[in-house]
Amino acid sequence: MRINSSLPIELPTQEVEQYSNAKTPSQNLTTENVNNNIVTNTKSYQTNLKRSELDFSSRLQLDKLKQPLSSTSVSKISRKLSDPKSSVSFIKDFNQKLGLSSVDLQGKYKLMTDSPFGLFRAMPALFYKDINGAFASSSKLLNRPAPTITIDGDMHIQNFGTFRGPDGKAVWGMNDFDQSAKGSPEWDLERLAVSAAFVARQAGLGADGEKQLVSTITKTYFDTIKDIAAGREKAKPFLDVDHAKGSIKDLIQSSSDEKRKKFLEKYTSVDSSGNYKFLNNDKLHPVSSDQAKAIKSSLKDYEGQIGANSGVAKPLRVLDVVARSDSGGSSFGLPRYYALVANDDPGKAPIILEIKAVLPSPIKDFNSTSGADAQQTVDNQKTLAGYSNPLTGSLEMNNRSFLVRELEPEKNSYAADKVKSLSDAQDLFEQAAKVLAGSHGRTLDQAVAIDNWVGNDKDKVNKRLADFSSKYADQIIAVDKELKKEVG
Repeated sequence: MRINSSLPIELPTQEVEQYSNAKTPSQNLTTENVNNNIVTNTKSYQTNLKRSELDFSSRLQLDKLKQPLSSTSVSKISRKLSDPKSSVSFIKDFNQKLGLSSVDLQGKYKLMTDSPFGLFRAMPALFYKDINGAFASSSKLLNRPAPTITIDGDMHIQNFGTFRGPDGKAVWGMNDFDQSAKGSPEWDLERLAVSAAFVARQAGLGADGEKQLVSTITKTYFDTIKDIAAGREKAKPFLDVDHAKGSIKDLIQSSSDEKRKKFLEKYTSVDSSGNYKFLNNDKLHPVSSDQAKAIKSSLKDYEGQIGANSGVAKPLRVLDVVARSDSGGSSFGLPRYYALVANDDPGKAPIILEIKAVLPSPIKDFNSTSGADAQQTVDNQKTLAGYSNPLTGSLEMNNRSFLVRELEPEKNSYAADKVKSLSDAQDLFEQAAKVLAGSHGRTLDQAVAIDNWVGNDKDKVNKRLADFSSKYADQIIAVDKELKKEVG
């Protein structure tokens, strides 16, 4: 997804807050009274804050989005953004700890500065740093704690797509669980809403359109949770073709038509003897003989995790191995390989396994780049989706944890920059919110806990979610602008 990266944002000195310790939000003396839409800052500029916020918000929305503001939209939202320079310092330190090559580091910065949404996607750790620091107050959707459940952690609209469902047919749902861990459902909702803000701005929907899109998420999510909690609806963490609509229904149908042999043509060639080999191009690169041996050896441990009816020949027969470059968001630049393995039916085409290094979830520690556990990712996927491809597993290699999964012919995604109207955007995010509710409400106890948490305060949650997503999108735009200055 390409979001317009030419949305400059000016940060007057008096509108920037410094946070000396991101983990101690209590040091920030700003408090919010959301019901009355009053922001009181006890440190300074008490009388002029509201006017400066209105001027700042109006410049951003009117000049950049070319849309009129209603009297009840962003003029009442706090726009006291965190200093983007501190965020850029965090980003650079975090990426430095990854130990990426200079080429991969340059590629990751190119991805991150391509658009504010690209930055948001590539740095979930920054989000968790912010909600533990500068945005600790505004990220609370209610003044009571939400239940702790397994969450996706890196929720945004581009982490939805098609994949092969339990019955072998293409379905649409969450397809990336690398950052999953125990946490608050608020955080998945907020990240989805921030991605909605970027989609709304790209489509030129204006401030009111942006708010309506967030309202679609809130209403769909909590109505679905309530129906699951009341037993009126079964928790479904993905949509099949019969329950999807619009562009998502079309995507599922087209993904179902993808045939394995045609799919393999994108990655492999077949010699005169009928043997499959990976292509060698700008994305797929040969590995050294030592690296190939290490991968094949590590796959022996993985083989014990997969069942007899997984579709691959056992013992596992690795036909070819390549390295994959220029792929991923937060995992961009980390080791990633493809292994071509023999089908359990000798008459059928081989299967591609993706072997990707994972990072630890930033939910637990947003500063950490080590100690990842890919097997926990596999377990979390089963918890959230209720299903995983039987070839999904993990392995350890070169002191790194790797997720192993089939590169499925059914895998596809909807490019959200195709959204041109509010109705298209609402269809997209309504279905995403329904899937998210089905994942969070996978058990009756969880659905009831979330429903009891929100109670009769859905409107309050909706307003806070709209305020947060708009404010945080502005923050990412500011960080994106500053990052461009520093890394080119």
